[in-house]
Amino acid sequence: MSVWTVRVREELVRDVEVVADSKEEALDIIAERYRTCEIVLDAEDFIGHTIEIREQRT
Repeated sequence: MSVWTVRVREELVRDVEVVADSKEEALDIIAERYRTCEIVLDAEDFIGHTIEIREQRT
């Protein structure tokens, strides 16, 4: 019998609109909102998953 490491990955995605003077400013604003938990992704943002074998040990 072997021990397997299996990776489960979920992908959450949300498009957020922001008013800014540049794309750099837009990224900074959204990054700050995400960092301070003003933007929190949840089950409604789920778009898919993958499951893959990472390693086998005997």
